[in-house]
Amino acid sequence: MKLRFAFAAAVAASVLASCSKTVDEEMPQQEKETARLNVNIAYGHTKATGTPVDDKITSLQVLSFGTGDLLDGYVSVTNTNEVSLDIPKGPKLIHALVNAPAMTDCSTYADFKARISDLKHNNPKAMVMEGWDGETVEKDFTVTIPVKRFASRITLVSVKNDMGYEYLRNKTFKLMRAYLINVPGDMEFTGAFKEENKRPAPKVWYNKRAYRDSDNVGQVTLSDMSGTVVPYGESYSVPHYLYSYANPTEQDSSSETWCARRTRLVVEANIGDKLYYYPVTLPILKQNTEYLVNLTVTQPGSTDPDIPYTEYSAAATIEVVEWADGDDINATI
Repeated sequence: MKLRFAFAAAVAASVLASCSKTVDEEMPQQEKETARLNVNIAYGHTKATGTPVDDKITSLQVLSFGTGDLLDGYVSVTNTNEVSLDIPKGPKLIHALVNAPAMTDCSTYADFKARISDLKHNNPKAMVMEGWDGETVEKDFTVTIPVKRFASRITLVSVKNDMGYEYLRNKTFKLMRAYLINVPGDMEFTGAFKEENKRPAPKVWYNKRAYRDSDNVGQVTLSDMSGTVVPYGESYSVPHYLYSYANPTEQDSSSETWCARRTRLVVEANIGDKLYYYPVTLPILKQNTEYLVNLTVTQPGSTDPDIPYTEYSAAATIEVVEWADGDDINATI
């Protein structure tokens, strides 16, 4: 009796195992609901000799927005331009942020759109950059996202002492500082790719009408020239790199009452024992664009950093180039 029971149990177990195997073989594999997204960052490396390391990636964040504009994927890494994350399948808007503050408190695209980048987030070794791409993700996928710097770069290339009078030629011409004034300080993260760089009017301004230590943007708007003496007929040719957020202001002003106006590159110089300013008024500033400035000084300059010098005091050329690759995008101004 016991033997018959054991045999019956063994047969039953064998049948069940056989049925289970048949069901498993016939059941289709369930499709994964997520996909692995691999993101590579493409950006323009600077080629000019003597350029600071302002194309370095110190941090990278990738945000994926899906159904209902909800954040459905986020990752943050350091010192790399590649990252991977698992996200739900479907239509996506993917944003890549380089050297930007942490976006860990964003749960929707509306949260992200409300975030503002401040010029203070930048330093010459970690410039804020952004890029985006729209994709429908149905399987594991690799995407390359180009990023652009938020800032414009203003490069003082050279200053020449070409004094027009003998008595001025005999005076010591000494370069003190170079800096930017009337500097926009805010930029929308989602606004950095607006058509033709048509960003909204700035709401934050730094160094209004003069350089101000209290604004705490010296790391990108001030460069010391250490009292370098430039003899008559010679040029000082050590590049100085300064940075501003895009300035769309068309109408300039030097009014003591503050209003939006053009950004200026100011060179401070002593002629003898007297300090003069040489404010170079810049064109409309666009993001990820470089402005190469060469200044020739012929007479004493302005006594106010926000009031441009006269045509008899100095002359400047401004060459506008694409920051990413150094190709000309505009004629010399």
